[in-house]
Amino acid sequence: MKNTRDDFPKTVREQLAKRVGFICSRPECRTSTSGPNSTEGKATILGEAAHITAAAPGGPRHDKLLSNEQRSSIMNAIWLCSNCATLIDKDANRHPVELLRQWKKEAENAAERNLGKALSHHLPRSALVAIDVHYATIARTQERHEYSLVVNMSCRGSIAPEGTLQIIWPDFLPFRIVGIPERQAITKTTFNDEAYHSISVKTPSLLPDTPHQLLGKQTPIRISYHVDEWIYRDHIRKFSDDKEVLRYRLFLGDHSATEGGLSITALQNF
Repeated sequence: MKNTRDDFPKTVREQLAKRVGFICSRPECRTSTSGPNSTEGKATILGEAAHITAAAPGGPRHDKLLSNEQRSSIMNAIWLCSNCATLIDKDANRHPVELLRQWKKEAENAAERNLGKALSHHLPRSALVAIDVHYATIARTQERHEYSLVVNMSCRGSIAPEGTLQIIWPDFLPFRIVGIPERQAITKTTFNDEAYHSISVKTPSLLPDTPHQLLGKQTPIRISYHVDEWIYRDHIRKFSDDKEVLRYRLFLGDHSATEGGLSITALQNF
């Protein structure tokens, strides 16, 4: 029976792994995937070259427009640990092509920055920050509701260094950000053909068991937004499901320490 899968050749798999230093490309994982085997002269590999678009028809994120050569090329591959490779295919809707390409780019950029440096600069897994993201009501009338995004942070282990919180904000939800310009940045981006704003806010170093409110109604940096009846009518489908419209990721050094998302229903009470 003819094999219809466009698998990666050995040279592609090897180069892909080397380009990220044999580290899983999923930002919140970054697990080492290569080490010595008990048999001298052998190595244990816990990673694999995963397909960004499926190797065969019917597979996750399959793109029929790709040629066989493109489908089995390094451009269509991302290096992941075995667990993350399974995850992206088991939940393909949550892991679209654009997201996987972003992971790959970030992983290769991190490997380039770390090239020739001692591994001691990597953050221990205990240096993680717990984040609670929700909204606070500022004012409500029948026609318009005004809110403020609230972000509470707390260190769950050893001292957490300064970092950056990236918030992917939906374009259809008007917002304004006020505060300290040098501690924030806003750029436009697209994801799944939807327009977003990428808001980056610098985070302070945190001591264990010392909660910190990064964003809120009374904080130095505030993100305020509103929902009115026109926004609600124009985007009623978005308001009626639990699909995540806002994503957030916290970066500590080269590591994505935590990430999550909120649906539009979790951002307002209209």
